[in-house]
Amino acid sequence: MLGDNIKLLREEARLSRAELAEKVGISEQVLTDIEKGLARPSDRLLEKMCVYLRISLEDIKTRDIVSERQEALKNMKKDKTRGDYNWYLGSKTKIAFYISYLIIIPATFLLTLFCFLLPQKEVMMELFEWTEQQAMLGCFTYAYLFCAFPTLVYLIIFVFKNFKIRLQWWMIFLVQFIIGLAGAAAVIAVIPGIVYSLYQVIVKRGKN
Repeated sequence: MLGDNIKLLREEARLSRAELAEKVGISEQVLTDIEKGLARPSDRLLEKMCVYLRISLEDIKTRDIVSERQEALKNMKKDKTRGDYNWYLGSKTKIAFYISYLIIIPATFLLTLFCFLLPQKEVMMELFEWTEQQAMLGCFTYAYLFCAFPTLVYLIIFVFKNFKIRLQWWMIFLVQFIIGLAGAAAVIAVIPGIVYSLYQVIVKRGKN
């Protein structure tokens, strides 16, 4: 049981045998024997492992983590989240949410810039008496601001999904005030949203 626990938690921590062995100061072969149940680690070695496996010494020695995961996965398949979550890869829906943001925002920026703004550059130069450099800067600025609209949609989805806000009729009276604040937040959140989405996709990989 202990070896299976170590193997499962190592995989969940996204560590290879070689990486974990190097971190705790043993050979990869020794770690392989431990995971297969051919060798039993000392408590001191286990304590080192627990730091990287994110579990307490008592839990890794006494709990059957593999059975717990299997039971949780079986229960999860019975409800609406069936097929969406994997203990190693995380939530496919969550990954899709952030990947779609990483696609839509740059696409919105480029389409707005090249299809609508740059063709009107000369008109803006004449209308506002701008130089060519000022017109280019204006095009990039307006394209960036236009990205705030899809960002606002994603912010709303993020807030409602993560904080489980239930709509009530009286909330209608707050909409005008909130929409102004949300619009300003969306303008500010475009770049941080891209950075956070990259973090979720590359680092977190859909896991909570």
